[in-house]
Amino acid sequence: ELVCVCRLFRRMMSSGPTLRRLYLPGLEFLQLELSRFELLLSTHAPQLHQHLLDAGLPALLYAAQWLMTCYACPFPIHVAARVIDMLLQADDEAVLLRLGLAVMAALQQGLLQLDDFEALITHLKVQPLSWPMHVHRKVLDEALHGPTSNAELAAATAAVQAEFSRLGRFSSFSSHQLAAQTAQGPATTVGAADKGGSSCSSSSMRLALVPGTMGPRTQASAA
Repeated sequence: ELVCVCRLFRRMMSSGPTLRRLYLPGLEFLQLELSRFELLLSTHAPQLHQHLLDAGLPALLYAAQWLMTCYACPFPIHVAARVIDMLLQADDEAVLLRLGLAVMAALQQGLLQLDDFEALITHLKVQPLSWPMHVHRKVLDEALHGPTSNAELAAATAAVQAEFSRLGRFSSFSSHQLAAQTAQGPATTVGAADKGGSSCSSSSMRLALVPGTMGPRTQASAA
């Protein structure tokens, strides 16, 4: 018990890879995590990612509560307990993103059959509650042993931080424009934001994403 308490305390310290960063004023680290999540989602499930963007459904509207509650909302409590167990054993909180991707993979088939915004958001928030125990176990195992590598996580972090440093905010980009740019060469140039682009705190936040790439290469365009 003492070891668990010490590790939990470590997770809430003010420095290092801790959960406390998700709740700091301004929610900058939460915005970073949501941006990384969308970049990784576009890599592993490009069709689903584009489908959600077309419906106007950014990760902010469903994944934020997953990260901030360690999946206690809207998942059953035994899922959150397992997530906390994994966090106490891990050296960082990357398991939260990996689990989010595993959840999206499990929901993908149902989501692609829906087009209405309300139907999509309801499916994301309600469907996990109806999963039997073996599905929850499968999703959790996928989070631990899935294809998302540390190199991918690092590449996503670098790409998002580069854009934040260049623009001073998390931007909204056109994934269609970026896909067209990708066809011209192996490197991707992140262009100007869409008209009406907003910060991550807005419900319309979207990222520039390259479907099908493993760790996008980002070349900041001239200011």
